Amino acid sequence: MMTRPLDPFGVPLQGVNLVEAAAGTGKTWTITALYLRLLLEQDLPVARILVVTYTRAATGELRQRLRDALVAALEAFGHPEACADPMIAPLLEAGYDRQVAVRKLRCAVADFDQAAVFTIHAFCERVLGDSAFQSGMALETELVPDDGPLLAEVVDDLWRKAIYPASACWVNWLSSQEKLRSADDLRERLNPLVGKPFISISIPSEAEDLDVREDALTRAFCEAAACWDAHRDEVSALLTDPASGLHRNRYRLKSMPVWISGFDAIFPQPFADIGRLEDAPGVRKLTSTTLSEPGAVKKGASAPEHAFFDCLDILVSHLDAYDEAARSHFIKWLHDMRLSADAGQRALKTQRGVQAYDDLLLNLNAALSSDTDGALINRVRADYPAALLDEFQDTDPVQYEIFRTLYGDGRQPVFMVGDPKQAIYSFRGADIFAYLKARQNATALYTLDTNHRATKGLVTAVNTLFSWCGRENSFVYDAIPFADAVSAGSAPALNDPHCDASMVVWTLDRQDPEGTITKGVARAQGSAAVAGEIRRLYDAGATLGDERLRPQDIAVLVRNHVEGITVQNALSASGIPSVRQGHESVFDTFEAMELERLLQAVAQPRREPVLRSALVTDLMGLDVSQLLVLETNSGEWDAWLARFHRWHERWRQNGFMRMFRELVSECEVLPRLARFADGERRLTNLLHLAECVAAGASRHTDIPAALNWFSTMRQDPLEAEESTLLRLESDDNRVRIVTIHASKGLQYPVVFVPFAWEGTLKSQQASSVFFHDASDHNSLWVDFGSELFKTHRARAEEEELAENLRLLYVALTRAQSRCYLTYGAVNGAATSALSWLLHRAAQEEKADDTGLAGHLANHFKTLSDKDLGDTLQALVKTSDGVIGMQRLPEPMGTVRKEGQAKPRRLKARQPSRHVSRSWQMGSFSSLSTGHDSTLPDHDRQVQRGPMERGQDFFSFPRGARAGTCLHRIFELIDFREASATGHDETVGQVLGEYGFEDYWRPVITRMLQQVLDVPLNDQGLRLASLARRDRVDEMAFCYPANDLDGLRWRDALSRHTKGLHPAIDTTFDGNSFDALTGFMRGFIDLVFVHDGKFFLADYKSNYLGPDFSDYTCKALETAMRQSAYTLQYLIYSVALHRWLGTRLSDYRYEQHFGGVFYLFLRGMHPAHPHSGVFFDRPQHLLIEDLDALMGGRA
Repeated sequence: MMTRPLDPFGVPLQGVNLVEAAAGTGKTWTITALYLRLLLEQDLPVARILVVTYTRAATGELRQRLRDALVAALEAFGHPEACADPMIAPLLEAGYDRQVAVRKLRCAVADFDQAAVFTIHAFCERVLGDSAFQSGMALETELVPDDGPLLAEVVDDLWRKAIYPASACWVNWLSSQEKLRSADDLRERLNPLVGKPFISISIPSEAEDLDVREDALTRAFCEAAACWDAHRDEVSALLTDPASGLHRNRYRLKSMPVWISGFDAIFPQPFADIGRLEDAPGVRKLTSTTLSEPGAVKKGASAPEHAFFDCLDILVSHLDAYDEAARSHFIKWLHDMRLSADAGQRALKTQRGVQAYDDLLLNLNAALSSDTDGALINRVRADYPAALLDEFQDTDPVQYEIFRTLYGDGRQPVFMVGDPKQAIYSFRGADIFAYLKARQNATALYTLDTNHRATKGLVTAVNTLFSWCGRENSFVYDAIPFADAVSAGSAPALNDPHCDASMVVWTLDRQDPEGTITKGVARAQGSAAVAGEIRRLYDAGATLGDERLRPQDIAVLVRNHVEGITVQNALSASGIPSVRQGHESVFDTFEAMELERLLQAVAQPRREPVLRSALVTDLMGLDVSQLLVLETNSGEWDAWLARFHRWHERWRQNGFMRMFRELVSECEVLPRLARFADGERRLTNLLHLAECVAAGASRHTDIPAALNWFSTMRQDPLEAEESTLLRLESDDNRVRIVTIHASKGLQYPVVFVPFAWEGTLKSQQASSVFFHDASDHNSLWVDFGSELFKTHRARAEEEELAENLRLLYVALTRAQSRCYLTYGAVNGAATSALSWLLHRAAQEEKADDTGLAGHLANHFKTLSDKDLGDTLQALVKTSDGVIGMQRLPEPMGTVRKEGQAKPRRLKARQPSRHVSRSWQMGSFSSLSTGHDSTLPDHDRQVQRGPMERGQDFFSFPRGARAGTCLHRIFELIDFREASATGHDETVGQVLGEYGFEDYWRPVITRMLQQVLDVPLNDQGLRLASLARRDRVDEMAFCYPANDLDGLRWRDALSRHTKGLHPAIDTTFDGNSFDALTGFMRGFIDLVFVHDGKFFLADYKSNYLGPDFSDYTCKALETAMRQSAYTLQYLIYSVALHRWLGTRLSDYRYEQHFGGVFYLFLRGMHPAHPHSGVFFDRPQHLLIEDLDALMGGRA
C-alpha cells in the first residue's frame, strides 16, 4: 500500500489509518489537530473520542495538551481577528460555523473532566466495568498491581505435585542441569510465559521415553558402583602408580586422591547423581575410550586396562543418552507446567476476585472474542465512535487484537500514530511485529517526515548515517525502511569556536591490533572524554544562539544503571554537577537497604543485633567505635532500646508515616543525610521510599506483613511501576544523565552517546531465546533447547540487533543542536548498531545458522582500526561537513606538555610466593556448604516450603525464618512453666517479630507443651524438668583448629567404625570440605546438665512428612546423614568436651559427658515417645581422636 504525507487538516476522518511519525515530526501536535477536527466535524463530545496512550505520565501530558488546544481554539473562534497559531489558523479557514464551533468548544472545555483519555489498561478497565454483563466479568473485582504472590502459590503447589513423586534421577537432572532447585526457580522460569497466551513454546517433534533411558542409566551406574566397591584398591593403586604409563600432564598424581574421593562420594548413592557425575573430572577422563585417545598415556606406553574403566565407558554413554532424552522431556514438561500455572492462577484470581493489569487486556480480549452477538462490540463502538491511538509502535498482540476487533471493519475513524523506528520497549512486552501486522491491515498509510526538533545540519547527519549502506534494511527488516527526514527545526545551532560539526564521532584506538578494547577501559575513557568536552564547551564560551550553554542543556544518554554511574563519577571528578534519570526502581537503592535495616529494628525492638545494625546505618549516623562506647554505657543503651520500643508502638497504633516522621525528626536524619556529597539524592530516595512503604503498609494488617512486603519489593521490584521509579532530586544547573528508554519523547540541545559502540547480544549466550517465527505469521515463540535452537537463536539475535538500531535512532534524535557518539573495536562492538550501519555487507540468503548478526560479527573481525577510520572518513566527506570525526579526547588534566614523557602505566605487583588461604574462621556451615556465617545455624539448609494455614504443627511454614523463630521461642521460655498460658504471650510476640500470622499461636503453644513433655530417654528425662540454672541457650564456642581436612576427618572415623552410630557414614562425613587452619566457631542450641551429666541438644524444624510415622529412628538417621548433621554434632561434641575440660577440675568424659540429642520438633509427641528424638553418645576415643585432629585442647 502506498504511503502519503499526512495533512492533519485535510485527511478524511474515516477508516483505519496508520500514521508513521518520525522523531521530532510533531506526533502529539498532529493528534491534537485530529482531536479538534473530530470534535468540530463529527459532532462528538470529549467523552466519546477515545484517546489511548501507554503510560500514566504520557496520559497526563496529553490531557493537558488537548485541554490547552481546546481553550486556544475557543478563544480564536470567539474572537475572529487573525490567528497565527499553525494549529488553529487552518481550522478558522476551514469554513466551520463560528457560533456552532464556539458552542461545541465551550461544551468540550466544560466537560473535559469526562474526556476519554486513557492508558491502555485504564481503557480496558473502563470497558469491563461499564459492560460487566456483556463482558461476563464479576461486578466487584479488585485490581492488584502485582500478581506475583498468586503465581508463587500456584507454582508452589505445582512443584510439590511434580517433584515429590518424581524419580530421584529426574529431580537431580533438573537441579544440576537446569538449576531448578526450588519452586522459586520454576516460578522465575515460568514468569515470562504465564498470562501471555500469544507466546508459544517450541517443542521437540519426537521425545524418547525417559523412563527407559533412566533404567539403562541406573543399571550402568549400579554396575560401575559394584565394580568400584570390589576393585577400589586396585584402581586406586593403578591411578597413583607413577609407572602406570598415564600422561601426568592430564592425569596429575596430586589430583588422583581427589578423583578417588570423588568416586567414594558418588558410588554409595542409591541413584545416579548426575550433578556429581558431571562435576567429577575422573568420570569422563577415565573411560576406556578416553584412555585410548592420543595424549592419554606417555609415548610408547600402553593405556591402562581395567573393568572399572569399561564400566565408566558404558556409564558415560548412558549418561549422555539420558541427558539428551531429558532435555527433550524437559521442554514438554515445562510446557505442561506453563499451562497448569496459567490455569491455576486464573482459577485463584477468580476465587479471590482479583485481577492484575495484564488481566484487564486478556479479559477484555476474551470477552470480545466470545461476543458472538456483537453486544459488547456495539456497546464500545457506540460509546467511542472515534479513536486516536498514540505510541502505537509499543503495542503487543493482545492490545492490537482488541482494537482490531473493535474497529477493524473501518466503519469508524481510527488513527494509529507511531514510529516503528522508535519501538524500544520489547522488555515491557511491546511487539514490533504486532505493529507491522496493523500496518498490513490498515486502510490508509500516512507519514510525518518534517523534523521540527533539530537543526538542519543534525537532521542531515542522521540521514547520512542511516542511509550509508542503503535505506531498505537500515533497521534490519525491509518492512521498516529509512526515509530521509526534512528539516524545519528552529533550534539554535551550537556556536563552538573549535568545532562546526553537528554530529561528532569519537574513535577509540586499540593498543593491540589483533585484540579488542575492553568494555571497562572504553567506559572509563568515554566517560572522562564526556567530562572533558563539557568542561571545554564551558571554558570556550559555547552558546546556543545568543544564550550561553547551560548544564541543563546537556544530556548524556546511557543504556543502563552501570553506565550512568560511570558517567556520573567522571562528571563529579571534574566538578560538573549532574543528575541521573532512568527506569531504575527506588527499591534498588542504597537508601532502601538502610531503611529496611532501620525498620527491622523498629519491628523487633528486643533484638539487640538488629538494633546494632540499624544504628550504624548512615540514617542513624553511628560508627563502630561509637557503637562500642554506647554498649558500655548501659543507661544510654537502654535509652535507645526505649526509643525503638516507642517507635514500634507508634507504628502499631498510629501508622507508619506518623512513626517515620517522629523518628527522622527526633534523630535529625534529614540534616544528617543532607551533609553528604550526594545528599539531595539520598533525601529524595528516602522520602520517596517513605511514601512507598506507607502505601504498602496501608494494604497490610500488621508490621511484619508490611516488612515482608518491603523485603520482597527490594529483592524483586515490580517492572515498569511508575510510582516506584527514581525521582529527580533536582535538575537546576545540572547535566542530565538519562537512559535512552527514559529519554524517549524528550529533547536536549546537546547530547552525548559515549557508549554507542555497545552491541553485546544477550541471546548469544542464552540457554533459552524468544523469537518471532516468520513461517507462523511472525508470532512469538520461546525455545528452551529444541533441535532448531541454533536457527531460533540466530533469529533472536537478529531481533535484538534490530532493537539496538532503534535504540540508537532514538538516542541520536533526542539532540537538537549537536550529538556526540563514540565508536571503536570494543568488546561487543562487532554486533553494535553502528557496525550494522557502517559495515554491513549486502544481504544474501544463507543456508546456515549464523544469521545476520553472526555474519556481521565475522565481517567486523576482519576490520582493522584503519578500515574503521577509512569508513568514517568517507562518511564525513559524504555529509559535507555536518559529521565530524575526532580521536577520543584525552581527559582534562592528563594532557601532556610538549616534551613531557608519557607517564608509566601503573600495574599491581604480582605475588612471588604462594599465599595460603587455609587460615580462617570455620564453622559447620562452612564445612558442609562452603559458606560461613557468624549467626547460629537455625535450619538454613531446610528447603523453603509452602505456607499453608493448617491446624497442626506439620503444616507450619518451613525454612530458615521458621527455624529461627522456633529457636528464639525455646530460648525465651521457661521449660518448667506448667501452664500453656505462661508461654502464650512469648509465642505471640515472637511470631509477630518474625512475620507469622497470629493464628499460629495456639499451634505453636500446643507444640511446646508436647515437646517439653516428651521423654528423651528411658530414665524419664524431659525438657520440662530442666530449671533455668541447669541450661545454657545458644552457647557460643570458638576453639583453635589446626590443619583439619576432610580426608583426615574420615580416616579418624574409620578407626572407630565398630562403635559409630549408624547415621554416621564414613564415606560421606568429612570428605567434602577443604583444609581448615584457624578457628572453629559455632552456636549450640542448648547445653544442659542432668544428674551430673552434660548434654547438648539441637532443635530441628525439618519437615520429613505429615505423620509421626515419618519421624522414626530410621527416618531420622537418613535426615541426619543427608543434611550432614552428624558432622555438626561431632564438632559440637568436641566443643563441649573441650569446654568441660576447662571448667571441671575432675572432668572425665565417661562420667560427665551425657550425649547428644537432635530434636526434630515436628515429629515429637508424648504419645509417640520414640518419634522425633535422635540420640548418640560418641565414643570417648573418637572424641579424643577428633580433638587431637583439630589441634588438641586449647
